[in-house]
Amino acid sequence: MNIDVLFLDEDLCVVHTIFDMKPWRISKAVINSRSVIEAESGVLRGKVKVGDCLSMES
Repeated sequence: MNIDVLFLDEDLCVVHTIFDMKPWRISKAVINSRSVIEAESGVLRGKVKVGDCLSMES
């Protein structure tokens, strides 16, 4: 199953995206990223772009 991948900096802002990444692939190193979010392919496309900042709520 393919995935969508978001790379986030320390402020939870998106610095790089990969949409529809195939299984068993390794992405390039994203120097400014501090965390990664993975989701089922298609879930994030068109909803999140580089520069968007996310927030966490409890």
